[in-house]
Amino acid sequence: VKRQVKTVNGKKPDTVEIAFGVTSVSKEQTTAEEVLRINRNHWAVEAAHNVLDNRNGFDEDASKIRCGHGPENMACMRRFALTVLRRYQKINDRPITEQLQRMGLKPRRIMEYLKLMGNTRPKAKSKPPRSKWLLAA
Repeated sequence: VKRQVKTVNGKKPDTVEIAFGVTSVSKEQTTAEEVLRINRNHWAVEAAHNVLDNRNGFDEDASKIRCGHGPENMACMRRFALTVLRRYQKINDRPITEQLQRMGLKPRRIMEYLKLMGNTRPKAKSKPPRSKWLLAA
């Protein structure tokens, strides 16, 4: 796969790089663009794992939870938290690791994050059902 690298500041000359990849698919079965798309999708997944595995993130690899459904449940909770943080990241423009550090300093901030998800809104009061004996009168 060839790619052109252009510099913004103009200090370095523009270059052409050639990247080689190993795949089990023959060139008759796919195109270079398809291989590039698959590779980029893979690294998008790895970016999420980086936050989960990072010591400044969730440090998932160091987890001591190993029995029963605990590891699976904690993985779900971490991914839910990551989803909330990503949604909030669009608003406050801070890296996820920085958001986690800020929440560690002020746990009350977690409630602010969940308000964005609509989980803390008061529910509308509904009218109680009328009794049958009131309808007969």
